[in-house]
Amino acid sequence: MPVLIDNAAVSVLLSPADFVNTVAQAYEAFALGQGVCAPRLDLQATPRGHETYQLGMVAGIAGRYACLRVKSDVTYLRDVAGVARKEKYAVSPGTYCGLLLLLSVETGAPLALIHDGILQQMRVGADSAIGARLMARPGSQVLGILGSGGMALSHLLTICATSDIAQVVIYSPTRANAARFVKHARDLGYGAELASDAAEVAARADILCACTNAITPVVYGADLRPGTHIMAIGGSLDTAASAKVDRWLRLGLATPAPEWGGHPIEDECLTFSAQGTKASSGGARHFASIPIDRRILLADLMRNPTLGRQSPNDITFSDRGNIHGLQFAAAAGYIYEQACAAGMGRQMALEDFTQDIRN
Repeated sequence: MPVLIDNAAVSVLLSPADFVNTVAQAYEAFALGQGVCAPRLDLQATPRGHETYQLGMVAGIAGRYACLRVKSDVTYLRDVAGVARKEKYAVSPGTYCGLLLLLSVETGAPLALIHDGILQQMRVGADSAIGARLMARPGSQVLGILGSGGMALSHLLTICATSDIAQVVIYSPTRANAARFVKHARDLGYGAELASDAAEVAARADILCACTNAITPVVYGADLRPGTHIMAIGGSLDTAASAKVDRWLRLGLATPAPEWGGHPIEDECLTFSAQGTKASSGGARHFASIPIDRRILLADLMRNPTLGRQSPNDITFSDRGNIHGLQFAAAAGYIYEQACAAGMGRQMALEDFTQDIRN
């Protein structure tokens, strides 16, 4: 029978280290030609005042599982200390609609409907943890985090679970939020400190994570020191920071579509807009502008590990690419297996998902 797995169950079932390893295994299999995924698709309706409705979708197949993620958002921009930040809601501010439909590749049967809140934060943290594991300078001990929300927490949990981090330095422009996050990190047993500004974080971090909802640069080249490994999942690198990156690891590119000539698609997402232009509150196209000749793919690194970091002083960068669908298939499959083993999840009727009329 299909099961409904909510965020409360996910939080109990999920082990950060096991989760990172599950996603990494799916990426490695994909690099070897196993699995399929499409780029993220965003459909934007005609704006209503300062708000835009956006339907977001990704789909992928990893091993025995297929997964479709659907997000329904009303998006808008909000000014925080002079910086434009992307906000969203469903129904009313403070509530969100994001669902994962997990399906069996073997039978086509629906297996689970999973709330995506915690999983979508942890899967992004897993990307960064994998990138850090492959590209950060050996012996890296200081994790720097820009931001204090759910993505910041997922990066703390995943990177600390898979790297030898001894100290965490945190900055967020909303000081009360930053202080709460530092306290939470300390309560979890991490040696966390509150930085005075973003420049201090960059100056101290071996591994630097931009986890904000800013749509402007938050990582500046003038602040970077040699040897830093960088990830940006919210807020971007400025031109100088992008130019300083010596090596860029992209974990994968979506499966090429025959209808488009079989050419790889580079963009994080494809946007279809009623206005013909992308809303400013939509998803980011990319978070850095690093020269393409500095990029390697995970498949390249697996074939030749010497293509990665070349020296302790290299500044490196990693990102997922556009293999969201593959990632969600692996993540949802992992949680479903954990739920089955623990006897968790609310059972639903198979008849609610299937029909006797051919579609």
